[in-house]
Amino acid sequence: MFVNRVIPPRFILSVTWRQSVIMAVWSGLIVFLRHVSDLKYVGIPFLPIGIIGTAVAFYVGFKNNSSYDRLWEARRIWGGIVNMSRNWAASVLGFIRAGNGTMAPEELKRIHRELIMRHLAWIHALRHLLLQPRSWEHGRIFDRNDRNEILRDLNAPPVETELARFLDADAVREALAFRNPAVQLITKQTQRLADLHQAGLVDSYHHVELQRIISELVNEQGRAERIKNFPFPRQYGAYSTAFVFIFVLLVPLGLVFEFSRVDPRLAWMTIPVSVLISWVFVTMELIGDYSENPFEGLMNDIPMFTMARGIETDLRQMMGDTDLPEAPKPVDGILM
Repeated sequence: MFVNRVIPPRFILSVTWRQSVIMAVWSGLIVFLRHVSDLKYVGIPFLPIGIIGTAVAFYVGFKNNSSYDRLWEARRIWGGIVNMSRNWAASVLGFIRAGNGTMAPEELKRIHRELIMRHLAWIHALRHLLLQPRSWEHGRIFDRNDRNEILRDLNAPPVETELARFLDADAVREALAFRNPAVQLITKQTQRLADLHQAGLVDSYHHVELQRIISELVNEQGRAERIKNFPFPRQYGAYSTAFVFIFVLLVPLGLVFEFSRVDPRLAWMTIPVSVLISWVFVTMELIGDYSENPFEGLMNDIPMFTMARGIETDLRQMMGDTDLPEAPKPVDGILM
């Protein structure tokens, strides 16, 4: 996620410079054919191209709105996880008590820590689960090791290291043996609550309330996985790219025709104006394209690592810990 008020031009150019160069070459070729090679039939009136451009703009706008909905829903999901995590820790600390006074305070604190630490392990396991690449994502060009290197460069440790901070070695191996470690960890929470209820450390009412929090966390995970595992419909994503491509190829043909009608010496204006028009449409297309999948771990995505660290800091402070991890800092204006 960009945190600077203004996106640096170098980031914009890093994504669009290739398309701009190609458009400059293409429009230069059109001008060359019409005025240097004297092929007067190269060019068409701009009116039909303008009609196509209007239709493309509507289509790209629909795609961008739909992509933004996916991005904003992902942000709402993680906002819900933040709130429910704080609720979970407060409820664990307040509801799980040694009612008969037979349990030592140190043992009770150990139980509290176990449940909260396992929850933090779930948070990071879910984050890494959502970062696994899919074939329709931009991250498909990286293999898993390369992807982890990129994430480490932005202060995000691999999943094994993350889980080892909250669980013992056996629990880490057990969790990672499952295809979905996050589900395994939250299932352990349910089982542990049942044991505590049977042991009399949590009454029936509070047991139901704690289980309700777990159920809501499971729902949030399912909502996140729905976005992750169901791609933006390709009939919208792919055709939008094709329509923009067709439009920007036609733009120089219309511009060279119109400029030549005004004054043949203005024909060379086709090149910069074509580049500008194509840059606008290509940029709009790329904005929607890079917003389709908010869990790729790219610079426009949800800052899951930062949010997970924020949850960890809050919950560990609730337990009285003082040795807290540093808050992630932006790298080149990007917060992951």
